[in-house]
Amino acid sequence: MLWVSSSRIPAELLPGGRNSHFHFKISLNIHDDSICSITSPLELAELIHSTRLIVWEKIPMQHKYYVGAVGKVLNDICKMSIGKKFANILVALGGDFAQILPIVRHSNHGAIVNASIQNPHMCSNLE
Repeated sequence: MLWVSSSRIPAELLPGGRNSHFHFKISLNIHDDSICSITSPLELAELIHSTRLIVWEKIPMQHKYYVGAVGKVLNDICKMSIGKKFANILVALGGDFAQILPIVRHSNHGAIVNASIQNPHMCSNLE
């Protein structure tokens, strides 16, 4: 089981938890076709390959592209087809979806809502 959080302090409170950027090597400058920089056969890639559950706390703070990039790298590490979501690893997404939105620099309200994983189009992709 991997425990990750979108921010540092909650990550330190989780057993063996790390920041999502550390665990998945997510770039801070991200876009639609970004991927994480985890490569095989690193220990981190081996850890992810053997993981059956990822608990990702404070997920509403993350841009939807982060979630997509993690899904791509999980499929790559686990050698899964593109149609699979998160390489068939169970991912529990936690956080207060009613209060938190991601930070999008120099943007308007519409761009922030569009960046959220609460966006209806994003949620349909997670099923």
